[in-house]
Amino acid sequence: MASVIRNRIPGVFIPVRDIQSAKEWYCNLLGLEPSGEILHGHLYILPMENAVNVILDSKIFSEEKVFQIPAFQFETE
Repeated sequence: MASVIRNRIPGVFIPVRDIQSAKEWYCNLLGLEPSGEILHGHLYILPMENAVNVILDSKIFSEEKVFQIPAFQFETE
């Protein structure tokens, strides 16, 4: 039986405290132009060259709950 979930991870979320500062820091670190817009006030998708998006997200950041495992998404049709 075929699965509705593809064997592919299209995005990895990184919780950040300050979306604007994180955008500038990660773009500088990776040598990227920080020209994209911040979406919905809390998301920034780093323009990576491969198929995996790195998504900075200030909405999921919590000082009390630091991620112990990576957060990722499955792609579906």
